[in-house]
Amino acid sequence: MSEERLARLEDMMGQLIGMVGKVLSEQHEMRKDMAEMKLELTGTKQEVSGLQQEMNGVKKEVSGLKQEIREVKQEVHEVKQEMTRVNDRLERIETGHSHFNDSILYLMDKSTQHDHDIHVLKRHILK
Repeated sequence: MSEERLARLEDMMGQLIGMVGKVLSEQHEMRKDMAEMKLELTGTKQEVSGLQQEMNGVKKEVSGLKQEIREVKQEVHEVKQEMTRVNDRLERIETGHSHFNDSILYLMDKSTQHDHDIHVLKRHILK
């Protein structure tokens, strides 16, 4: 019986050694998988960091564009105000222009009369 027992013990030891080997092998695989996962996680973190930097750059660009838009709007507003002032001046000029034409016609008539008077006086003096 002791030989049977010894054989069973040897068999159980063999099984135990096989199980330990299998556990060690699986543990090694798990460590390898964990190392790969850590590498992937590090890569993912770097990608996220890069994306955050890009996003910050885009935010700065958007902020700059918003500022430029505000400046352009201000310039457009100033141009509109200037156009309003110019239009007001033109309206005043147009309003005064009709009187101006009348004044010019009056002065031309008077000038013609004076020219005629001068001509008549010259003729009298030269005779």
